[in-house]
Amino acid sequence: MSRKPLVNLNEINSTYSSNPTYNMLLSGNMVPVKRRVIDAALSKRNVPVLVINLDRTSPYISSCNYNYSINDGSTGYDMFSAMNIRDACIYLQNAAFEKSYCDEQTVQIIKYLRLIGKLNQYLGLTLPTIRDINAYYYKPDVIGKAITEMYEMGTITADELEHLNVSLVRGIKGQLIIDNILTSTDFNLNFDDGSRFSISNMGSGETAYIDLSMRHNTYTEKKTRSDILYSIEECTTPMMIVLNLGKADYGLVEDFITTATSKPNCRFIAIVDDVFAQVQNYDTIRRKFSLNLFGQHTGDSCRKMESCFHEIYKQEKHYARSVDSRLLADRFIDILFHTNHTDTTTTIPVKRSIIEQHDIANLSERAFIMLNNTESTNYFSLYSI
Repeated sequence: MSRKPLVNLNEINSTYSSNPTYNMLLSGNMVPVKRRVIDAALSKRNVPVLVINLDRTSPYISSCNYNYSINDGSTGYDMFSAMNIRDACIYLQNAAFEKSYCDEQTVQIIKYLRLIGKLNQYLGLTLPTIRDINAYYYKPDVIGKAITEMYEMGTITADELEHLNVSLVRGIKGQLIIDNILTSTDFNLNFDDGSRFSISNMGSGETAYIDLSMRHNTYTEKKTRSDILYSIEECTTPMMIVLNLGKADYGLVEDFITTATSKPNCRFIAIVDDVFAQVQNYDTIRRKFSLNLFGQHTGDSCRKMESCFHEIYKQEKHYARSVDSRLLADRFIDILFHTNHTDTTTTIPVKRSIIEQHDIANLSERAFIMLNNTESTNYFSLYSI
């Protein structure tokens, strides 16, 4: 192992820059290192740089000072928080017409919205927005009784009763009621200008920030995130991508990472809080990256990280004491001067990982171990900035 106590990442940057296919994975408690790597990536002037953020709580990433910044790219314009049902129906009609959405899908969604409005009116609610209504609609006993009474009074038809039962009563808490409909119609409500953002239009040296962090866990949010990531996968423009997963669910970007690490003319940096805890097949995933930068980990992640390094024989000292226990051996003088026993020390070779768990747990937040997965041997270096 080569130890380099003070570096400014210039060596890593030169190694990384010399090969356009190099990809980098960062994991662990090393905020200064992660911040430095992001700053170095944003300083590139020969390709567009795209920063994708899935964890808004990460302390090392900022949404400021980019040429393009989409801070709500996951949901676009959230009509459910800003509009009542009547306004939402009008908005949907106009936006769907502009985007050439299928008229049948548009009519179906508006029909459901109006059914929700009927139920809201019947229950005597004064909830101002659809999202407020949604928070109330997860009371199956109240809703079931209300829609049955509405049907018996002739306020809704049998078909409408069935639709309400499916869309409202079977809704999963935390999701918008309308998401059940969107799932079946594949209707995307993201109509904002941010949805038209295209990497292919970015110039060399330009930077873009896209926030894809989870907010409402809605179908629209998931659909838009999937669309944005797919458009990046399909883009053939040479670029640098910085993906900050933070503590978010790895499943959100599993397919994207697999594709991005094999994209030609693309340099890819992925940043994770703890790859060993967040990714089940962590060893397979980490090997997709040319370089692994691992900082301090704790708990079971230390054991998993230890397994990434090769084993060597280390000399360990073993101590033994033999006591003379014969009847006449326990003389007072021998006990007084500790001469009634014999101590021996032997050194034996024991197979251990070259980097052990206590080494990993004791790394400072400015230190990391870099593994080079492109080498035939398990080459690594220890750095501190």
